[in-house]
Amino acid sequence: MLGIHDWKPVIAMLVFDLISAVTTTLIKKALQEGLDRLVLITLRQLVAIVFLALIAYFKERSTRPKLTLEILVYLFFSAAFGAALSQYTFLYGLQYTNAIRYNFHQHGSCAHFPHCSLTKKFSSNFSLVKMTILVGRLSKKQKEIVIDCGFGSIVALNCSSIPNNLVIWLAKHYDSI
Repeated sequence: MLGIHDWKPVIAMLVFDLISAVTTTLIKKALQEGLDRLVLITLRQLVAIVFLALIAYFKERSTRPKLTLEILVYLFFSAAFGAALSQYTFLYGLQYTNAIRYNFHQHGSCAHFPHCSLTKKFSSNFSLVKMTILVGRLSKKQKEIVIDCGFGSIVALNCSSIPNNLVIWLAKHYDSI
């Protein structure tokens, strides 16, 4: 039988995932309320500096090298392109990501899809019209890149709507494996 000692890595992973999910949700809410991404990154970096500087000062004060201009330049570029840029791209993506919302209503079977027993009201911020306009603005080279990546059907996309029943049927029969 497995003891608590054997479950520690699993418990630690679950706790970390829970903290990460809550943090991401709170950040998403703050971005929706109007908090600027750069302000959030600056605040996160300042908090990190305070905690890490204290740890570094007390733990590594006898072993750290002398702080030279070269080391300061390395630290600056590491912070600017390592932490800040990755956080900015994460927050940029998070700000424009929207979960799909469903309203479930029982109305019998779907007319075109007999396996679909529910009619659901489907809504999303995704717009096929905007996607079609965006694809139309791509240059020939950009379209070739999209096709080479295996997404050629997006280049051929030319519609303004998808029936809700089709979306529901696809979501219900999607196999991620």
